[in-house]
Amino acid sequence: MIVVVDRGYRYVIANRAFLSRRNLDEKRLIGATISGVMGEDFFQTVVRPKLDECFQGRVVRYETKYTCTGLEERDLSLSYFPIEGPDGVDRVACILHDVTHQKQMEAARSAAEKELRETVLQLELVSAELRLAKEKLAEEKLYLEESIDTELGFGEIIGRSSGLKQVMEKVAKVAPSDATVLLLGETGTGKELVARALHQRSSRQGKSFIKLNCAAIPSGLLESELFGHEKGAFTGAVARKAGRLELADRGTLFLDEIGEIPLGLQPKLLRVLQDMEFERLGGTQTLQVNFRLLAATNRDLLKSVKANEFRSDLYYRLNIFPIYIPPLRERREDIQPLVEHFVRKASKQMKRSITSIPTKTMELLVRWHWPGNIRELENFIERSVILSPGSVLQAPLSELQPDGEGDDRNPTQNQNESERILRVLRDCRGKLGGPAGAAARLGLKRTTLQSKLDQMGVKPKAFRA
Repeated sequence: MIVVVDRGYRYVIANRAFLSRRNLDEKRLIGATISGVMGEDFFQTVVRPKLDECFQGRVVRYETKYTCTGLEERDLSLSYFPIEGPDGVDRVACILHDVTHQKQMEAARSAAEKELRETVLQLELVSAELRLAKEKLAEEKLYLEESIDTELGFGEIIGRSSGLKQVMEKVAKVAPSDATVLLLGETGTGKELVARALHQRSSRQGKSFIKLNCAAIPSGLLESELFGHEKGAFTGAVARKAGRLELADRGTLFLDEIGEIPLGLQPKLLRVLQDMEFERLGGTQTLQVNFRLLAATNRDLLKSVKANEFRSDLYYRLNIFPIYIPPLRERREDIQPLVEHFVRKASKQMKRSITSIPTKTMELLVRWHWPGNIRELENFIERSVILSPGSVLQAPLSELQPDGEGDDRNPTQNQNESERILRVLRDCRGKLGGPAGAAARLGLKRTTLQSKLDQMGVKPKAFRA
């Protein structure tokens, strides 16, 4: 749109675009004042100051908003050019551009760019969360693989004894709550299996079940395994690592052999149980967690408390709902169904067809006091299946020496157990760990066997050839 005005602020020239846009008649416009067409207020406050500046010989450019009669508000970009006459500048040429659409596009682009920046920021946050979730899943996968490798070996609790029924009745009562459960009993009795049953029957069933054997990890690394660490927290910490507490968030944390936690670490664990928050090693960020704690031990924790080997406040925090799991010698009616289960399992794994178990073999299995409990029984059955050439189970019965003195342990049984440990240790040439080691043959954990040897005053290296 183009118009020319004189020093009286009257229209001298107007092109068709200007006339059409404002719906004006050229004859009525030429000679009319700007204030008469645009309004006095708009003329005095916006147009006149710019025109006066241009009449002084300057080119003036500016933008403004203007509403024509009957039209919506428009954005205008204006350029004023002085026109010289005989006596100086006597007219001004005004070029007007309607930039409403351009402004709308710029506003839309600006809004889109802002939305894009916000979206990118959200994606970066989501990406960071996904990266952390991926790291957590990787850690969980590793722990789950470790769990599969070290499970007791059967997928359900098997037995019909009154002692086992009492255990499962307690499990059914406490499982729906979030109460801390302390599982007590000898090694190999199935404490982890009971812990998994508690998790499966709880409201956290679909979440993670994270376990940590406190006796299997050196005390110097236990804190890092439990709390995690930041990169550079200590020598060898080349990357950030999530701890078991973090992985168990919204799920269940099972601390096996909790009686082996060093005294220096116990206050930190107690704080987590009380406040449900902690910091990684080398970190300053406080992490909030929500997990259910299940703990297990074969030690007499109250005795450890009296010996100042275990904190009393942590003990009472753990001992909210204790469940005692009786050893296999106190639930002998469970031995036969367990034997049958383990025979079927081992036969399937080794592609054997064991269909018969001799009566004498079953009698001896039921009479044996099983110091290694269910773990020892399973190892013994697996070894028997390996030694069986046909469909009848051929068990190495010479390894079993039941004394027929009843179910309770007595000095004779203790002596028999010691003799059996020494005999197996001699056969294994002092080797404790590994598939062919004494611990595996006895159905004991390596740490448990070492503890028994310490009590007997026996050094494994004395049996090495």
